[in-house]
Amino acid sequence: MQNKTAMHDLFATAELELAQNYRSLIDDLNVGIAIYGSNGHLLCVNQSYYDLHCISTNDVTIGMTMFEVIEQTVQSKKFGNYDASKVHKMVKDTFENGEAFRIELLDKNERKLRISRHLKPNKMVVETVEHLAADTTLNNFSQDPNLKHAPSLTMEELTAALNRTPDGFGLYSPDGQLLAYNKNYVTLNPDIAHAIRIGARHADIIAAVYDGGKVEMNGQTREDYLAYAKKERLEPSGATAHRNADGKWVRFSAHRLDNGCTIFNVADITQLKHHELLTRDLSQQAATQEVQLHYALANMSQGLAMYNERQEVLVWNDRYIKMTGVDPAIMKKGTPRIDILRNSIERGHYSKEKAAETLKRYEENGFTSKESVYLHHLADGRIIEVHNRPVSNNYTIVTMSDVTQREHDTARLAKYTRNLERSNAELQDFAYVASHDLQEPLRKIEAFGDRLAKKYGDTLPEDGSMYLNRMQNASSRMRQLINDLLTYSRLTNKTRPFNPVDLNDIVKGALSDLHVRLEETGGKVETKGLGIIDGDAVQLRQLFQNLISNALKFHKPDEAPIIHVNGETITLEDSFGQPIAIHRIKVSDNGIGFDRRFKDQIFAIFKRLHGRMEYEGTGIGLSTCRKIVDQHFGTIEADGEEGVGSTFKIDIPVKYAGEDNQ
Repeated sequence: MQNKTAMHDLFATAELELAQNYRSLIDDLNVGIAIYGSNGHLLCVNQSYYDLHCISTNDVTIGMTMFEVIEQTVQSKKFGNYDASKVHKMVKDTFENGEAFRIELLDKNERKLRISRHLKPNKMVVETVEHLAADTTLNNFSQDPNLKHAPSLTMEELTAALNRTPDGFGLYSPDGQLLAYNKNYVTLNPDIAHAIRIGARHADIIAAVYDGGKVEMNGQTREDYLAYAKKERLEPSGATAHRNADGKWVRFSAHRLDNGCTIFNVADITQLKHHELLTRDLSQQAATQEVQLHYALANMSQGLAMYNERQEVLVWNDRYIKMTGVDPAIMKKGTPRIDILRNSIERGHYSKEKAAETLKRYEENGFTSKESVYLHHLADGRIIEVHNRPVSNNYTIVTMSDVTQREHDTARLAKYTRNLERSNAELQDFAYVASHDLQEPLRKIEAFGDRLAKKYGDTLPEDGSMYLNRMQNASSRMRQLINDLLTYSRLTNKTRPFNPVDLNDIVKGALSDLHVRLEETGGKVETKGLGIIDGDAVQLRQLFQNLISNALKFHKPDEAPIIHVNGETITLEDSFGQPIAIHRIKVSDNGIGFDRRFKDQIFAIFKRLHGRMEYEGTGIGLSTCRKIVDQHFGTIEADGEEGVGSTFKIDIPVKYAGEDNQ
């Protein structure tokens, strides 16, 4: 309907523009002329029309209907018993019979007038008014075959007028000879310009059209086309249009006169055709987009609906109906959203508790114009997430997603997290209590062992001395294990606030603690590029002390250990794809190395790659390193090669952004 209205408006505009073009042509004529559009409204009128009808410009105005114009003009004529209604009916009846309406009468000054109305093929009407002398016939130029007997319109005036009109006109005699034409008759027929001349036969001109090959003939033979053209000249059937080789669209129409002559009209309708094609293309695009939208809505995994500013539904898909459980019969354009909700509740789509809660919220607060998300708990156990998104014009787009599995997974994850936190807390408490409580009996074992060795060491047999020595070694290892467990347990507890820490100072402190060990092994530590990061100074000192101590422990027997501690700041992407500054630390040595197969296992608690007799230790040191790095939201990796050495790579954020942002 909108497309039809648009086309109607387009043609009405085109008719008005055409009539205005004729205005300059008819203003200079002493023949009264009025032009009506296809809708019956007056488009154009000249001054002679007012003068010959003896009316003023206020009586007849642009836009009046033909009936309204007749009402004004009959008042100045001697019509006898005819009123405006009868005259208007006579005009309509004549047009329905396919004839032109003509009437001769006297004006109020007793002058004889002839009024003619012609219905054109495009449904426009041309009305002419002219004085008649007592001894003359029609003075309309189109009624006279030789164009020489028009006392009110000279040949010069006619030629000048025709050449100013944008259309092309050609007048043919009853036997088909070209009697007259204007310049646009040639301009709009450029492919046959050579054939257009006074006296040329219509059949020869049409033959030139066919032979030129510039017009689509739709399979017609030359003879058929010539016969069709002759029939159109003698019995015009309506307007036709085609496109010339230069791209212009032209429309041809013919009008058979009472004296047997034929007037051919050629009009440039290129702009009108372009508008028509554009309208058709836009209609096709709109239809295509509508199909695509329907397909997209039908294949969405979500329910979707759009509501206007009054929260009345405009668009929806089938999944929206299924998710709301609403009766499809009430889903009509303009249905209020609250009615859709009530219908869903009445059909038992919600559990009783949730139904009352949901309905109360919407009835009291209405449907919010702000973006919001709600969870609807349905009677069948499903959980539907309703997302309201405001858009332009205060419209709202509502999407509904089945989040049942997501919510169940979230609940299970929360439960697992609580259980894990409780388990970790219990494990931490156990490690701390066990380590703390073991120290008392261990102190007694160490004390009594020392007394036994001091008091009876010289008198014990060889086996007794060996047993005592092994007991003291075991208690010493037990002491180290307990201390390491306590250190590890403390790391799991709440850390101190992070502050800027200079890693150069941290490494110096660790080396001070390892001074004796460095002298015993002849080890050397070189640092380079270490910077400042946010962290816990105590934990970071423990990290470097463990890594350097580890390198000193696993050195080659015949080679002094050389340890490199290097740092650099780089930029990586976090889990959200945002850039983040990272300080990368590498601690490498020239020790015994390890098999790369064990690069992940060495961080496990109590994991040892070598026997206790070969290298001392509890197997907790590297586990402690990983725990410290985790506490700083970083990562630690190990790489090594047997007989070559080991490298530990640590990445820690330069700035602490808080736990929620890591």
